Amino acid sequence: MQTAFLTDVGLKRIDNQDRVAITTAPSGSQLLIIADGIGGNQGGSKAATMTVDFLGNTFLSDTPATPDAAKRWFYQYVQTINDQILETANQDPQYSGMGTTLVAAIVLAPTVIVAHIGDSRAYLLHDDTLNQLTRDHTLVNELVRIGELTPTQAKQSPHQNVITRAVGVAEVAELEVNAYVLGQGDVFMLCSDGLYKEVTNNQMQRIIKMKRISVQEKCHRLIGRALKTGGADNISVLICQNTPKRG
Repeated sequence: MQTAFLTDVGLKRIDNQDRVAITTAPSGSQLLIIADGIGGNQGGSKAATMTVDFLGNTFLSDTPATPDAAKRWFYQYVQTINDQILETANQDPQYSGMGTTLVAAIVLAPTVIVAHIGDSRAYLLHDDTLNQLTRDHTLVNELVRIGELTPTQAKQSPHQNVITRAVGVAEVAELEVNAYVLGQGDVFMLCSDGLYKEVTNNQMQRIIKMKRISVQEKCHRLIGRALKTGGADNISVLICQNTPKRG
């Protein structure tokens, strides 16, 4: 597996509230995380940092060994950090209303266990086709699901940034967790909404499919494309590539 990530403040924001991390356990398994803070600059950054730090440290001290254990790990510890964020916000008024989206994965090669809450996403490139693995927890996505908006109307809606779930905003963290198997040559990607709102699926697919560049360079090109298109938000991308064995 080859992994790399990159984050950028974008062209319109003063602060970067995205937090990205790759944590590798002694066993070789990895935890990949992108958290996109919400609830004001100070609060959003605080919630995202708390989430990434807590989950990363916990992964090193309590590393799940199987896919089923990884699923249970996510449900248990995301709820724990959810409780901690709520407690911090209740104790300090400057953090009132803070929270964070979360998309994360535990890589137990070749299986990847994906957890998400909010509108940060996971994608998988398989057989040269890029597919979105997660569903956005947003108001407009729910309206599309029940038929009250078309996908085109959703993109133009003034409510497209309204998130219906996040870590630290409710008593229960309504997490979704699923497992996928990576084939040789598959590419797995996590990103914040600052990427996919600026870069089309076809553009992302074209860059991720490139054979002669590193995963780090793919991250650079994806963020470069988002900046060229507008860069209205913080932009983060993390790529995990199941490189075919040689020989």
